[in-house]
Amino acid sequence: MSNAQVMVWLNGESRVVEGPEALLPVSSWLRTVLHLNGTKVACGTGDCGACTVLVATPASEVDATVRWHPLNSCVRFVFQLHGCHVVTIEGMSSAEALAPAQRCLMACHASQCGFCTPGFALTMTAALEHSGKPVDWRAALAGNVCRCTGYSAILEAAEQAESLVQSEGSDHWLNTRFPPERWQSKARELYHQTLSVPGHDGGSARTPALYRPSSVDEALAWLAHEPHAQIVAGATDLGVEGLDATRPVLCIEHLTGLAEWSVTSHPDVSNHETVRQTLMLGALVRWQELPAIFSRTAGVHAASLSALVARVGGPQIRAAGTVGGNIMTASPIGDLLPLLLVLEARVELRSARETRVVPLREFGRGYRATMRRSDELLTRVFVTLPQADEQVRLEKVSRRYEVDIATVSLAARWRDDHGILRDVQLAAGGMGPAAGRLVHTEAVLNGATNVADSWATAAATCAQDVTPRNDVRGSASYRSLVLQTLIAHLSRSPGGAA
Repeated sequence: MSNAQVMVWLNGESRVVEGPEALLPVSSWLRTVLHLNGTKVACGTGDCGACTVLVATPASEVDATVRWHPLNSCVRFVFQLHGCHVVTIEGMSSAEALAPAQRCLMACHASQCGFCTPGFALTMTAALEHSGKPVDWRAALAGNVCRCTGYSAILEAAEQAESLVQSEGSDHWLNTRFPPERWQSKARELYHQTLSVPGHDGGSARTPALYRPSSVDEALAWLAHEPHAQIVAGATDLGVEGLDATRPVLCIEHLTGLAEWSVTSHPDVSNHETVRQTLMLGALVRWQELPAIFSRTAGVHAASLSALVARVGGPQIRAAGTVGGNIMTASPIGDLLPLLLVLEARVELRSARETRVVPLREFGRGYRATMRRSDELLTRVFVTLPQADEQVRLEKVSRRYEVDIATVSLAARWRDDHGILRDVQLAAGGMGPAAGRLVHTEAVLNGATNVADSWATAAATCAQDVTPRNDVRGSASYRSLVLQTLIAHLSRSPGGAA
């Protein structure tokens, strides 16, 4: 069954969205169409959190808990909300009471100009809704920026709100205020239903056609006839760039078949006595899910791999961004790419005609370019998990620690064989038009003694592997110096000599 209308639950009420409005950014729809101006727009690029709204998708099982996630409404489109429940600051409180986060922000005088306050209140509420354990508020609020008060009063308000919900037993404020039984059954039916919205050709007001399939096979069949479509998953990049009105839109982020993961074991091809594990990640696995996956699969390396995730945007971006999106964007500063390169990642590409698997190392074709054919979807990623006797290091240098893109990033993986470096793999991002392996540097290190001098010698070699670029985040000479320093300092990691 196909539907031509987007249906959204907004602050407890169902709403139907038709025609061009379905293609609007959520923030524009809220502010200009519905006049819900509590949602603020400051950066417009998903960096500051002023536009935060809370979004819940229907749980896959009837008795499962509905989970609410903070999302940046400025980089999300209305059609992505089909079958979802959205809460804005206007819906947070009832006539009888403010939400705990709102009360505590007021009590702590944690607002000055007030522009950022709605976003903070909503993000706090989402963190409190599912906490179950003490909240790391600096991490939970990393995606929200305040330019007036400093953060002491805001953090104090968050801590007070946490104590308040514990004493009142109001840690499910949203699911109490918006009971899932009132919307979830119908939403679940709609969420997995095919959505087809025709384009609108109104001259300068032209909007593209939209297709939201109910299965991967349906998506591939449609893509075979619309090979120039814009493919939308988390939209954390496309939401910044905006939609191309001349190209139809294929929305796939709801396809649960592309959001699965699994682990398989197999003998090492070079040593059959060694068992390797391959982690399969569906293209729609989100950033926020990776720490839990790593904790179950990566053993002693789980903490270092999860630390990378904490440096990617804030909770709003991690709740939307996907593994496949980070690969397909093919940005030179894609946070996941250096790690995937040293984990010998392979990507699965599917079309209606065939399925093929190619090494990630060959998949990229330069700046924001890949070898994906126009009728293909990236569906799965396969990585070889590091073993306990291997070392893995991930480094990211950026202007801000959180919610910033990398100036230079480095991933390293190697094994210490009684003081000799073996199986060294290095990959860097932010240096040139694309992330890539440092093959000359690896050659210098493989077979070398694992001492500081070996790493320093190799660091001087990396100029053969990269041609650094100049931009607002750093000069070519600065980037070269940073990369050399990061490589030289790898000797200080566990298993190194210095």
